Formats: sequence, structure tokens, C-alpha cells
Amino acid sequence: MHKKQDQIQCLDLSQTNILTCSLDLELKVWTIDGKFQKKYDLKSFTNETIISMKMTQSGLFLGCKDMSVYLIDVLKGKLCVVYEGHWSRVNLISEVPYKDILITVSESNIKVWDIEKDLCI
Repeated sequence: MHKKQDQIQCLDLSQTNILTCSLDLELKVWTIDGKFQKKYDLKSFTNETIISMKMTQSGLFLGCKDMSVYLIDVLKGKLCVVYEGHWSRVNLISEVPYKDILITVSESNIKVWDIEKDLCI
């Protein structure tokens, strides 16, 4: 397991798995009872520190120190979209349930995204 102080966590959509990410950009998937399942190297998507994560129907969103949000298809191991335009690191990601709306928050600003069109609205 990652060192507690070096990780961020989120639940997957089914709430049966926990995703953890460490400072070395290694994403690990665990069952809710703590059994390791799989790991991914996120360095192919970004070299920046990951500050926040959010798992949605669209995939895994990563809020980063480089002021961007990355949408990753975890099953395919593929980068789908990079949302840019924040003025500082992205520390919170939230979605509007049953809508294609993503809200990203940095220390300086809030952005609302249409994730179907990949546009800031």
C-alpha cells in the first residue's frame, strides 16, 4: 500500500473498489476489504503531482498541480481528454449526477465543463 501521507483516494462507481494514487503516479485498485487488484502507471498521462481524483461514468478524472484535469479511461489505459484553463492546481472535482456536467475547482477559480462536448461552459 502507498504511504498514507503520500496518497489520495476515491471510491469507484460501484463502491466496491478503492482507488489510491501516490506521489510516484502509481494508481492502485483495491477491493473494499483491502485486497489488491491492479495497478496502473499514470506517468504516461502526466508527470505532474495528482491533487484530486473522481471516478465517474465517463472515467477517472485527475486534478493536477499543472492546472489541468485529465480524463483517463482506466479499463483501456487511455488518455481521453485534458481540460485546461485553471489558474492554479486543481484540488476538487465534482460531477452533477445524471448530467454531462463536471465542476473543477482550483485555488483561484471554478470551471464548469460540458463533458459530452469537452467544453468549458
